[in-house]
Amino acid sequence: MQDRYKEQLVNRYWEYQQLFFPKIEDYFERPFHPDGRPPVFLKNKSVHNVILKPDASQEEFNKLMGLLPFLERHKWFRSMNSSQALAQSVLGNLAAYDHLKCLGELFDDEGEPLFGKAKLSPDNFVMEFKVNHLGEPRKTSLDGFFSGAYQVAIECKFTEMEVGSCSRPSLRPTESNYDTDWCDGTYSIQ
Repeated sequence: MQDRYKEQLVNRYWEYQQLFFPKIEDYFERPFHPDGRPPVFLKNKSVHNVILKPDASQEEFNKLMGLLPFLERHKWFRSMNSSQALAQSVLGNLAAYDHLKCLGELFDDEGEPLFGKAKLSPDNFVMEFKVNHLGEPRKTSLDGFFSGAYQVAIECKFTEMEVGSCSRPSLRPTESNYDTDWCDGTYSIQ
């Protein structure tokens, strides 16, 4: 079922591309190819992978795009399957237009507010927030983060099948911190 959904999603991307970007060679890496790969924007056209209000002013465009600087974009940001581009399209627009408060209307499976007591404001919201709380060799980057007395970290997934594992399984037994910092790749207490 999930494979069928992803196939239908990719087909809709290509339909969108043909409708809104008929000069495909000006915007995309390659022409339509029915191999299941989504369209990927050219590097200099990657901003088109972010959903923007059609009549947005240059100031609004700059505000939205400034939330996720070019150098912070992931390798596959240009792909229409990019969860980072989707996060900027959704969370970024909510922040740019001061509508993050609407996230307070979301509830978890137990009926509790999804964002708890967090202050949901552009003033305390950032995208691509770097953390290394688990002592990873390379900092983890969160898609969104609300700072304050009650902090909320946001990791967005779009078409990915799973959340990645922690990066500490690569520690070698000869490293001095192996006994305290090694993990088996899961987030379970060990």
